[in-house]
Amino acid sequence: MQGKNIFITGIANGIGKATALLFAQKGWLVSGVDLDEQALQKLRTELASKALFIQKADICNETEMQAVFNSLAQQTSHQLNVLVNNAGILRMGFFENIPLAEQKRMIEVNFWGMVNTTYWALPLLKNTPHAQIINLSSASAIYGVPEFCVYAATKHAVRGFTEGLEIEFSRLNIQVSDIMPPFVNTDMLNKAPYKAWAVEKMGIHIQPHEIAQKIWHAVQKHKTHHIVTLKLKMLNFLGNLFPFIRKPLMTRLTMPK
Repeated sequence: MQGKNIFITGIANGIGKATALLFAQKGWLVSGVDLDEQALQKLRTELASKALFIQKADICNETEMQAVFNSLAQQTSHQLNVLVNNAGILRMGFFENIPLAEQKRMIEVNFWGMVNTTYWALPLLKNTPHAQIINLSSASAIYGVPEFCVYAATKHAVRGFTEGLEIEFSRLNIQVSDIMPPFVNTDMLNKAPYKAWAVEKMGIHIQPHEIAQKIWHAVQKHKTHHIVTLKLKMLNFLGNLFPFIRKPLMTRLTMPK
């Protein structure tokens, strides 16, 4: 295999697709999984010769993901430069209005899927000098958000997983970081059956290609947390400086009147 390679979960649409196209443009070989076979086929065509391994698979399924990375290893000399844990789902609404099965699925996809993927990718990452893992977290990992309670909890879990692995994997020469964006203009938000009050109030101003650029930047310049917007950085800074303002500020910004 010639050149660097990246593996992206949730690769077929939104942030995953934008990241795949950007890294391919930069000369990387691109691999990844998704459940949307039609979108995967379209992406294979768009990536052309840069599409290394694009397959339908469920990141929550241990057997499927083990097979994915076994197959990928045969094509990459058992190496993987960057793993991007991007796949995620969202259901907004007050806690009691979201069916329990949907809440459980959010936890499975957003957190367990990331753990499962990382576990099976690890042998390839360990075999690659200066490998990196980049996890898609969220602004909701800074403080819990009403009408996003379970989703925010999964992103807090992503943050904790990132921070622990960043320290633990330093002995393996693997860097671990996360990306923490506010609302991004993707189908996950736009096609949601219900939009939280915070979305209507704060708006959706970030495009998938902007997050892809942030991921590219994270690969070039490592730090544990990459907070996407200046406004969010300021809110996080103020919350760290004055912890007592976090709850009233979050209430004012996100809680329906």
